Order: sequence, then structure tokens, then C-alpha cells
Amino acid sequence: MSRFFKKSMVKNIILIIIFATILIISLSNIKLDMSIYKLLPENETLSRTLSILEKSPVADKVILYIDFFEEDKLQEYVSTIQSMIDETYFYKNEKNKDRAIGEKWTLINFMPKATDINDILAFAEDNNLLLYPYEILPNPFTEEAMADRLQKSENYLDGMAFSEPSESFFNDPLFMGFDFLSLLNTGGSFTHLPKFNGILSSDGKAYIKIFNAGFLSQDYDNSKTLSLLDKKISEYAKKNGFNAFLYCAHLYYLESFSNISGEMSLIFFFSIFLTFLIFYLFFRKFTILLYAIMPILGGFAFKFMFIAIFKGSFGGISFAFGATIAGIAIDYVVNYLSKISLYPTLKEFRKKVGFSLFLGCGTTLLVFVILMFSDISSLKEIGLAGFLGILFSFLIAFFVLQKIIPPEEYCCNIRVLNMPKTNKYVFGLWIIFIFVVLFGVFSSRFEDNLKGLDNRHPKLDKRIAQIQSHFNESTDSNFLVFQGKDRGDILENASKAFHVLYKENRELAFLSPSLFYLPENLFNSRKEFVKNNFNVNLFKKVLGNSSFESDAFDSFLNNIKNIDILQVSNYPSYVENVIDKMIVDIDGKEYLLIQVNDTKKADTIKSILSQHDIDFFIMNAFKDSASGLVAFEKRAVVLIFIAIFFIAIVLSIAYRNILSALFAIFPPLSAVLACIATATFTGRGVNIMHITSSIILIGIGVDYGIYVVTAFKNGYSDREKNMTYQSILICALTTLAGFGVLAFSSNQAVFSLGSGMFAGIVTAFLTSYLIVPFLYQKFVKK
Repeated sequence: MSRFFKKSMVKNIILIIIFATILIISLSNIKLDMSIYKLLPENETLSRTLSILEKSPVADKVILYIDFFEEDKLQEYVSTIQSMIDETYFYKNEKNKDRAIGEKWTLINFMPKATDINDILAFAEDNNLLLYPYEILPNPFTEEAMADRLQKSENYLDGMAFSEPSESFFNDPLFMGFDFLSLLNTGGSFTHLPKFNGILSSDGKAYIKIFNAGFLSQDYDNSKTLSLLDKKISEYAKKNGFNAFLYCAHLYYLESFSNISGEMSLIFFFSIFLTFLIFYLFFRKFTILLYAIMPILGGFAFKFMFIAIFKGSFGGISFAFGATIAGIAIDYVVNYLSKISLYPTLKEFRKKVGFSLFLGCGTTLLVFVILMFSDISSLKEIGLAGFLGILFSFLIAFFVLQKIIPPEEYCCNIRVLNMPKTNKYVFGLWIIFIFVVLFGVFSSRFEDNLKGLDNRHPKLDKRIAQIQSHFNESTDSNFLVFQGKDRGDILENASKAFHVLYKENRELAFLSPSLFYLPENLFNSRKEFVKNNFNVNLFKKVLGNSSFESDAFDSFLNNIKNIDILQVSNYPSYVENVIDKMIVDIDGKEYLLIQVNDTKKADTIKSILSQHDIDFFIMNAFKDSASGLVAFEKRAVVLIFIAIFFIAIVLSIAYRNILSALFAIFPPLSAVLACIATATFTGRGVNIMHITSSIILIGIGVDYGIYVVTAFKNGYSDREKNMTYQSILICALTTLAGFGVLAFSSNQAVFSLGSGMFAGIVTAFLTSYLIVPFLYQKFVKK
């Protein structure tokens, strides 16, 4: 027990307590961001796409799906579930939930109700003279057309035997409002008549209702409430013998967030546990383990304190990486404690080993600095986490730990292994191994699908498949986006596009706000068309041949008489809400968004509209990211090998020997190749996590190469060389303990990082231990 009261141990324990306190406080003040878009390269086009997508009409969409066998019970099901929804509240500030302070709301029905449909019909009838698109539909003012339309009005009244026509009906004797509504159906809205404020499938076996959540997918507190509501709905449905659930992006984000949060805790625990277990197996004393913990814990504490103060939020994938940094940071402790018994004083130790420690740390930090200049947010965060964690751990190990337990006052007995020596047969096996690695490298492909970096969501994917089997619901977030110098210009572009598509292929036409909100030039041109084509006497003649009284449509004639001053009446509230969602403002510039459910359809629209003078673009976050992602990956791979080349130059200057520098580069080079090959052997494309692993492996691998080359270059004794090999083995095992657990993650990006690091570290160790000594002794003269 007395050893715990030694002055050095007391200092060490005090520092551990301080660092642990800082770490706990810092972690509690960091908010995790699970957005998959943090894995995308930052560029102007993609930044604009993501900003627009956050405010798009589908950003907060929630779908209620019900399939059933007894249609007569559907209304009961919908009513009960709607009651559950109405009783579920979402909060602007979730912390105030218990006190019900602040803004709260429930899900808002996005689908038009029967009253909304009636309001829109009345609006269309009241404003038919300005809404009817004379530029694309047949002239309604010819004698033949008016006679036909009045006959349809008579037939319509005959079908209303037990109800009176609305007042707005007499503003539209030519049924021009119905033609306008048919254009809305062409545009993909109001295609289905509402049933219980939702939509019934064509086979009558499924029902959906669409809501606006009022919050985005990254709002995890409200998403948890949404998830509980989904569970409640599913349980009610199961109990009553049918199937019902909610489907939305919020549940995808929440599932990824929950998985990575839970896995991160386990990863953090197991990586730390395995790291220190391996350390303990070699050093065999709990007190030595406590000394080793102090600089690692200090590195974590100061790293996360910096992140909490200066960033506040951190990507979940980057955070998972940050939790495993102990496997690298402990290298500097291992190298000190494993060689402390070889040198009588701290001055002698630093003279013999200090240069290689600083050189190894410097090259490792360099690769993390390179990551911080990446144009991908997650890589910047990984670079920052790695740089801060390793820097602080190294500084504490070198300037604090070495002062607390210098060689003069502390003796560390390590389990010594007699490391076997290599020979030409082992070298031959390594060559075969490298050929296998090269096969994997040349067989690899670059990942162009961002979903290949996310969690797998089998349950939610099954849900969208069920919805798609009955409804035209798509997971493709394609948008036709119009822009211009002002709102009028934007609406004019949308109007031109609608007319072009309607004439060329009606199936491509879309619901445009310009059908409601007329641009000024179109507004005036329609007034001119009415004045030039409508003949009052001809209309009265046709009216006289009908069963209507001569004064039945005086309000209609009065509107034509006053066409120059005629204005559109107030818009129905539902229309205003829809339009508000279709036109978004990004940094003071407005965009009009039209959702296109099918990628092929979006491509066809782009092909047609590109031939006309229309200011538009097609937006798809995943598609827009694909080319940028692949371009970044290819560029990054090239830069990785350039970085290795420049490190070789630095080492050539440091060693004043090209071959020594070349042999020191072999471990990181082989590690990078093995990491890239892992993508092939695990059935994945080379993604940004393999790139990240490769960059980190350069720093780790070059450390191993430097330690071995330095041992030969400085004429180490056999005992010192054996201890160097053993320290590299311990470092490799602790690093594997830190990163290897990442390969068990359900997140595909984290898995790629872990599996790539595992393959790279094993390869780097084998190369530094078996191959570098063999080549050095064979080709380098003392």
C-alpha cells in the first residue's frame, strides 16, 4: 500500500482526478451531430443543395401508413390514430417539456381536407378569367366552345338535384375553373380525392396521411417523441389485427444517432479496456498502469475541453474516432516505460531516444494537420480530434510523466519477449502477401453512394417498400429548382417551364405556384387575351339558346367588363401554406422548389428545359454528392502518396541517407496499400473513411519505421533492438485494441475506418519488424 503514497504516485493520482473531472464536464457539454452530410465534400453547389434541402417541402414530412382488410373499420382506425397524434406534443425547447413552457405543437396535416378542396374550387371559379391558361389550353370564347361549356354547366346542375349551386358557380359559367383544377392534377397534386383527410390506394387496401412535423431530422429530442408515437401507433395496430406505422427521415436520423451513441460508449469502454489490458500484460503492475493512464486521460480531457469550448457540437462518426485515439497516444508512454531500464538518467534517455520520439510524434501530427485542411467536415473533425489528443498526450507523457518517474528514481520491469529474427523465407512470404494486397488495390472501386457510409436501416427500408407498393412515394429527393433576380422573375421562369413541359409531355408537368401567383407579364397578357377574344353579344346569343336565364351570369360579365382592374382574390389558406413551403429563402435569395419523385423523370425534364431560356437547375443531394465524392477520393489517394513522398524527403534530410529514409517509409506505404485493399475484401468501395485510415496509418507506420531504422543507424545493441521491436509490438497491439473495435460498428463508415485501420496496423508492424531489418542489414552499409 505504501507505494500508493509515494510522492510520484500522489502527484499522478491528483492529475488523474483533475483530468477525469475536466473530461466529464467537457463531454456533458458536447452535442453530437449525426448528419450524414458531414461526410460530403464542401463546395458551393453542394452547400447550396443542402441549405435548400433543409427548407424543402419534404424536410419535415411524416407519413402515416395503414394497411387493412376491413374497409368499414378504416375510419375508426384513422380516428383513433389521429387522437394519438393530437395528444402528442412537440416542443421548441425540450428541456421545458415538464413545465410546458414555450412553444408547443402537434403534427400538422399536409393533405387538403374536404373543406380545403371546396375553398380551392371556389377560388378557381371566382378567379377563372385570370387563372385559365389561354396560352396552352384551347380558346374558351369561340361560339362552339361556349355552347359546349354551358351545356356542361347544365349537366352539372342536373347532377346537383338536392343542393343549391354556390355563389362562385355563377362567376364561372364556362367551367374554366375546372380546367384550372385539372392542371393541378396534371402537376401531381390533388391526384386523389381525399378520404378521411388522407389518400386511399387504388386497390383500396392501403391508406396514407401526410403531416408536417414542424422540426428537422437533427432535432433528436422531438424525434424521440415521434419515435414513441410511432411505437404507440404500431402497438395499437398490432393489437387490432392490422398494420400501421410512421415513416420519415427523422426516424432514420434518430436510429443512426441512437446506434452510434450506444456503440460509441461500448467502443470507448472496450478500446480503453483492451488498450490498458495489453499494457498490463507486458508491464504487470497496476501502479505502472496508473502512470500510463494519466497522460492518456489528460489527452482526452484537454481534447474534449477544447471541442466543448470552441465547437460545442461534433460529428458522431468523428466522435467515435476520437474515443479510440488512446491506442495511438499510449505509444509514447510505451516507448518511455519499455526503455526506462536501459538508460541510467533522463538526460541519457532523451539523448538516445528523444529525437525519434519527437520525429515520430511530429510526423503523426502532420497527417492529422493534413486532415484538417480537407474539404469534408468529418475529416476536419477527425484531424482536430487526432491532433489535439496526440499532442496533449505526448506533451504530458514527455514533460510531465518523465519528470514524475525519471529513470534515476523509478525502475520498470517489463515482460521481455525474445523476438524471432527474420530470414529470406519470411521475406518471400511477405512478398506474396504484398501481391495479394496489390490485387485488392487494383480491384477496388471508389464509393459514389453516400448511403454506403450510413447505418443500415432494414426495418425502415421495409416500411418504404410497403408504401411504394401502393403509392407513388419515392425516396429520391429530386427537386426542380427555379431562381431569378426576384420573386416575379422566379415565377415567370416556373411558368415558362410549365408551359414547355405541358406542350411537349403532359406527364412531366408539375404543380407550379405560378398557376396561382401570376407573374406580372402573364397577368397582363391574359387580360389582353380576354379583351381581344371575348364577344359579349356572342356569349348572350349562346346563353339564349341554353336553359339559363339571361341575367344568370351578370357577375361573370361584370368581371369581363372590368378586366383591366380585376385582381385575384384572397388565396385559400391551404394554398398559401403549400406555396410558403415551395418557395424558400436562403441567405436572402429565393428559390422555388418542385419535387420530382423519379430520377429518370428529373433527367428528362432537365434535357427539355435546357433547350429554353429558363433559369433553373435540378437538385439531388445524393446525386450532387456522387461526382464530388469520387473526385475527392481520387484526389485524396493521390495526395496520400505525395505525402509519403515528401515524408521520405524529410527523412532523407534527417538521416542523410536515401535508403534509410526509403526503408522507414516501407511500413506506412504497405499499411496504406493494405487499407485500400480492405475495401475490396470487405465488399465495399474505397470511401472517405479508408482515406482517413490511410492518412492516419502514414503517421503510425512511419513511427514504426523510424524506431527500427534509428535502432540500426545508431548501432543499438541486440538488447536495445529487441526492446525496440517489443515496444513496436505493444504499440501495434494497443492501437489495434483502440481501432479494431470500430470494425464491429453497425455504421458502415465507422466499420470502414476500423477494418482499414486493423489491416493497415498489422501490415505496418509486420513490415517494420520483419522486412525493414532484413533490407537494412542487406543493403545499407554502416
